[in-house]
Amino acid sequence: MNRISNRVDTTGWRPGDFRYLEIVQQAQTDDEIIHLYAALKNNQKIKWKDSIKKILNLPEEPIG
Repeated sequence: MNRISNRVDTTGWRPGDFRYLEIVQQAQTDDEIIHLYAALKNNQKIKWKDSIKKILNLPEEPIG
């Protein structure tokens, strides 16, 4: 999720609730994305976003 701190409404959150945002951010590091891809790369139902393909050095789908 891009710009997670701008997209998630944290109104009414307690200090400990912000840990959830940290977990999401940690799960989106390049290393974690590489591990996720390794585990799921053979699943034909998954369509990888261009931003993920860029991290993995995979060819992007042509537009059209």
